[in-house]
Amino acid sequence: GCLRDHADRVLRALTPALTDKSTASSMKIETLVFIVCLVRGHPGETMRAHVATLMPAVIACVHDPFYKVTAEALRVLQTLVKVIRPLDAVVITEGEEAQVQPPPEDLQRFIPEMYQCTLVRLRATDMDQEVKERAIAACGQLLCHFGDYLESELPVCLPIFLERLRNEITRLTTVKALTKVASSPLRIDLSPIMSDAVPILGSFLRKNQRALKLSTLVLLDTLVQNYSDSISIELLSKVLMEVPPLICEADLHCAQTA
Repeated sequence: GCLRDHADRVLRALTPALTDKSTASSMKIETLVFIVCLVRGHPGETMRAHVATLMPAVIACVHDPFYKVTAEALRVLQTLVKVIRPLDAVVITEGEEAQVQPPPEDLQRFIPEMYQCTLVRLRATDMDQEVKERAIAACGQLLCHFGDYLESELPVCLPIFLERLRNEITRLTTVKALTKVASSPLRIDLSPIMSDAVPILGSFLRKNQRALKLSTLVLLDTLVQNYSDSISIELLSKVLMEVPPLICEADLHCAQTA
């Protein structure tokens, strides 16, 4: 990105707009949108040095009373999670534990705060749909990258994912978030919800919603590959019963995934 050498000055000029109560919501939203573009347009190692400057302002915006500001702030938070501890280069060898580098020590202090502000939005049932979906996605990203630091919180947040999985409006977003968690090289413990989640996922294969079917098949494939020890034959058989009807020439992409 062309702002690489000027990122520090740019971000220091922008963050006061996010924390000042007199700043218009429209200005906050545009600032947050710009930050996402800035972070995504530059290498992670370049932007990692600026996370400490950004994070307090972003967390403050997650708590903003206006839902559009909250939604954009959650998107920024999700983007920063990937910058703090990238997992793209982690190689998983069969039969061995993945060697995942810890996040920088000076940024580890933000993990509990990022999680707590996201959890508040994840728990809320009276929020705008966009905020619900962003909270689910952000929490999934947090667990994917920092699950080893949030181990004690899994019994708290995973049942909420299960609730969102049962909700017709949030189920697709939840399936995608759980796919991130299940594919994490940290091998997050999903046992608190596995026995309930797998039959629900199996039922999604009967739904007349192509995007949901495809995303569910990807999640089930990931679970079988990474959590085979936690899925009993009885549990798996409930899913396998739903697969044969999907293998047909009417939808070859879906058939291939099935």
